[in-house]
Amino acid sequence: MAGEIVCKCFGLTDTFLKKVIASNKLTTAEQVTHFTKAGGACGGCIPKIKELINEVLGAHPAEERKRPEKLTNLRKMQLIQETLEKRSGRCSGPTAATWSWSISPAPRYRLPSARPAPAVRLGQYRQVRGDEAARAGG
Repeated sequence: MAGEIVCKCFGLTDTFLKKVIASNKLTTAEQVTHFTKAGGACGGCIPKIKELINEVLGAHPAEERKRPEKLTNLRKMQLIQETLEKRSGRCSGPTAATWSWSISPAPRYRLPSARPAPAVRLGQYRQVRGDEAARAGG
């Protein structure tokens, strides 16, 4: 692209940066850096990037978006309750009256019990073996 090189580290021109700023509605140098990496290496081109933003967006750049206030748990519960009350008014008529909720117990299943084979106790084994040793030695 023809134009003056703004970011020497990444070789980005002013015409390219103007197109990126206009098409993506970037309002700060940080946004341009995140989008194109211009100004991310040495930072020497950040003043020029700010000038380009002012050229593209006019003398007064768009205000940054304000984040909505963080809701407390109590406020969240109030909003949920209000929403449920609004929705309960919507559902009316014969179908709403016939709806009922019930919880039925889970069916009981009997699993076949597999009986393990009788195990030889370790003490019995030693005793038998001890008796055999006594017989063999005696």
